[in-house]
Amino acid sequence: MPQQPLEKVARLQGGKVFFAPIGADGTPNLASEIQLGFIDTFSTTRDETTEPLISRDDGSAKTVSEVVTETNTTLNFTIGSTDAKSLELYLYGTAREETLNAGDYDPISGKTLIAYDPTQSYLEGDGVLYLDGVYVASQNVNPVAALFSVSTAYSIGDRVIYNDLLYAANAALTGDGSAFDLASWDLVGDGTAFDPAFVKVGSKIRSKIASGERTNNIGQIRLVAKSLTNAPLSAIFPKVNLSSSGDLNLIGGSHITLDFTAKTLADYSVYLGGD
Repeated sequence: MPQQPLEKVARLQGGKVFFAPIGADGTPNLASEIQLGFIDTFSTTRDETTEPLISRDDGSAKTVSEVVTETNTTLNFTIGSTDAKSLELYLYGTAREETLNAGDYDPISGKTLIAYDPTQSYLEGDGVLYLDGVYVASQNVNPVAALFSVSTAYSIGDRVIYNDLLYAANAALTGDGSAFDLASWDLVGDGTAFDPAFVKVGSKIRSKIASGERTNNIGQIRLVAKSLTNAPLSAIFPKVNLSSSGDLNLIGGSHITLDFTAKTLADYSVYLGGD
């Protein structure tokens, strides 16, 4: 095979990194392969341990030969993706979906949640569940309206809640025990009985990643590099132990990045493309 010019393989612009866990059969589970997104840097470090052959034939010790007894290759890379799968690897955990219910503590809003009831009042900062979201009151909130009652007299414009919808009376009602009559009531807007003073802070379905559920991340890393000279390079590291490294800066002026180190546990291959 003819040797390619050096610049054909040396000027790498960027690339993509993929991780596939090792399955029960000892081979990579390619169906579960994920891309470790927004790759910033990727480097390899190779260390060798040698055993020298020492000769003292001439009196002084001289190394006349040596043999490599151990080689280790370590991968180091940084990604900017903080999706659930990447954080699973970084925290040695497993992402699980949890649905928040009334009475649950929400770690994002910092509130014990209440099921929203438009007939109740709320204090600024109260957290409520409404439809599929978690909301926090931005100010004190008065009741939107009371529930419709057959024994209550209503004037034109009075508002009530009926079947979870908001209505306004278009006629005076005496409260004579008559059932709710749609002809006497107009839907207010789309009927939503939800005070706009509540601000949504997230979904009630959350992904929770508990750290430390695994002791290691054994899998395959696949690198596909992009070259400025159109000579692609790829590498497969069939078995590595992937570990997190560096600092996880959760607050600061920079983007959050995840640093990884991977020790190779098997020989690997590098592939070079053509012109």
